[in-house]
Amino acid sequence: MSSGRESKKKKDCEVEVLSWQQKKELADREEEAIEREVKELTSWTNLMEAMDDNQLKKYLQNRPESLKNVKTGKIAPSKKNQK
Repeated sequence: MSSGRESKKKKDCEVEVLSWQQKKELADREEEAIEREVKELTSWTNLMEAMDDNQLKKYLQNRPESLKNVKTGKIAPSKKNQK
């Protein structure tokens, strides 16, 4: 019965072992994905900064549903405003 446990543990260990080439490929893919996300965020930020108030208002009214449900944390009122 113990041979079943040993073979299972051996399989788990084999799955976790990656060569340095595989690790490098994985890191390169992650780097490319992050670079794409940064470019998208930069272009979106530039778009937002270029808009005037009316354009921003229209954008907020017509933005995708996925962005409408983003929750932001409440900002605690400062002690000066709590008089």
